[in-house]
Amino acid sequence: MPKRSKTKKRKIRYQVKAALNNWELAKRESAVRFEIETKDGLLGTLTVGRGSIAWSPSYGKIPFSFSWRDFADRIHRMEGRG
Repeated sequence: MPKRSKTKKRKIRYQVKAALNNWELAKRESAVRFEIETKDGLLGTLTVGRGSIAWSPSYGKIPFSFSWRDFADRIHRMEGRG
């Protein structure tokens, strides 16, 4: 019988917490907010709304915000499809 390799315990690098303001995201200003943390503290907050997506780094005051169309265009360019 072959030996099985021991599985290594993975170190947790990030922790994600979510806050739901509205389950259906039907109203204005409703969004899902994800707080991304490392062992050193808050990395930033990702806010996903009905009309846009925004990243607020913990060190910055102004979030990077994109409409869904702009976000999709950026992703496609990164993938080489745009």
